[in-house]
Amino acid sequence: MLHLSLPDNLLGFKEAQLIASMVTKNPPLKILNLSRNSFDFQSAAILGDALLSNTNLKSLDISYNRLGDAGIRNLLYPLMMMGLKASGAIDPGSASNSLLSRSNTVKTALRKKDKPAVPSDSVVGSQELDKEMSLKAISLVENY
Repeated sequence: MLHLSLPDNLLGFKEAQLIASMVTKNPPLKILNLSRNSFDFQSAAILGDALLSNTNLKSLDISYNRLGDAGIRNLLYPLMMMGLKASGAIDPGSASNSLLSRSNTVKTALRKKDKPAVPSDSVVGSQELDKEMSLKAISLVENY
């Protein structure tokens, strides 16, 4: 399967968990269309973390959801950290010791589902930053 398109299905948090589990396993999927669903900032956090493990996905469309500013940040933060590491802008060793991440806090919050998925004092693990990623495009149109 190279293309998975799931627009207009009212998918939410539980479905984001399932999709993230699939994306983490790094299938040969190249294009993932999740537009026009009901994903929120918590869904974005799960998907953002899942993208760290994926080296095949080229395009993600998550337009017209309910991510809001926090959701967009939750989705892009892990990718930003990988990009900074890949470009040499940060040292992987120092990144694992000093850069703030929301990864562990997000996972805990999502299990409890009572805390917002925002940055905490947990750090990005160096093994997370060492993986190469092939994602080239993310569409975030109309996420308010």
